[in-house]
Amino acid sequence: MHVRFKTFILHIVIFFLPETAMHAQSTAPDAKVMVQINDNISLEFGTNDYIFTKDSLFIRGTSDYGRQKIDYLQRKLSKKEIKKIRLFLKSFPLDSLEDAYFVESNEPQFSMQAAGGHHSFPRIIEISGRFEKKNFYSKMNNCYAAKVAGFCEFMNQFFPPEVRIKLRKEDFQTVYP
Repeated sequence: MHVRFKTFILHIVIFFLPETAMHAQSTAPDAKVMVQINDNISLEFGTNDYIFTKDSLFIRGTSDYGRQKIDYLQRKLSKKEIKKIRLFLKSFPLDSLEDAYFVESNEPQFSMQAAGGHHSFPRIIEISGRFEKKNFYSKMNNCYAAKVAGFCEFMNQFFPPEVRIKLRKEDFQTVYP
């Protein structure tokens, strides 16, 4: 019986080990992250993760109804791009971002048309990071927040057109400054 129990435990560890390793690989590089943006693109099981490190950009998406992370893009940033991002972060009022911009509603305010005609789910965008020894975080949930949108709009210039963050004020009923 004792041997069976050990075998059972070993099978459990072997079964869950790949999943644990995949999760560890899919999380953002810890101390190196300068900016991270997570956008659920109004899908229940979908997300795009945009990760800026001190010298690189990573874009990861979730596919297969949330079961699999796909590395969409990994590239080094040019010195010009790094300088542009650093100047933006220095001038952007990071400490004025609210922790959460939130509208509680049973119905998502993000329209079906804006979601490309797909089933709409409340739009959630999180931005976080660390710049010059200061941490920042903000979450926009089911509404439009001008500061978060402005932040995302600036960062969009570094993304390929097909994965840019699309935010239109007209698609939301509640708008925050």
